[in-house]
Amino acid sequence: MKNIKLLYKLTGGFLLCAAITFVVGLVGYMGLNSLNDDLDNMSTNRMPAVENLLDASVEVERLRVAQRSLLNPNLDSQTRARQYSNIEQARQGYAESLEVFKALAHTDKELAAISEMERALANWQVENDTFLEAAKTLEATDITNPTELRKNLEIFRGDHYKLMDSIGSLLILDTSFD
Repeated sequence: MKNIKLLYKLTGGFLLCAAITFVVGLVGYMGLNSLNDDLDNMSTNRMPAVENLLDASVEVERLRVAQRSLLNPNLDSQTRARQYSNIEQARQGYAESLEVFKALAHTDKELAAISEMERALANWQVENDTFLEAAKTLEATDITNPTELRKNLEIFRGDHYKLMDSIGSLLILDTSFD
């Protein structure tokens, strides 16, 4: 190293620093390109997927709330009709959200999870239909509040027995009643 001129040593050192800087810059540039691709994927696939799954989740919750509301025996017929309408709107909403979600690009693992989710939703749909059928059958009897009906029947029975007793007293004892 002593025999090499200072000019060559400085030039070699500078070129070595320039080569290291070039390599670091190249790695950084490749990292930025990779990050850009990942951000594009995130904005075109992942975020819309998450958004549509959240929308579907909200619609499923709306459907659950409407079903729970139908369990309330004190609902009037207008509120019941609105709950049936809410159920149909929620079903349409989550179906639309899931269609948009399924149209996006997915990995094989995600496709397997989507298939499993679709089977679970189909089973859930059958159970929902069974519930709605039972609710409409109950509504067709026009006895949506059996507790209230029982209370009214017991009051009627009591009034009936009181009337029979009063009529019996009128006929046998000739006493008037109100």
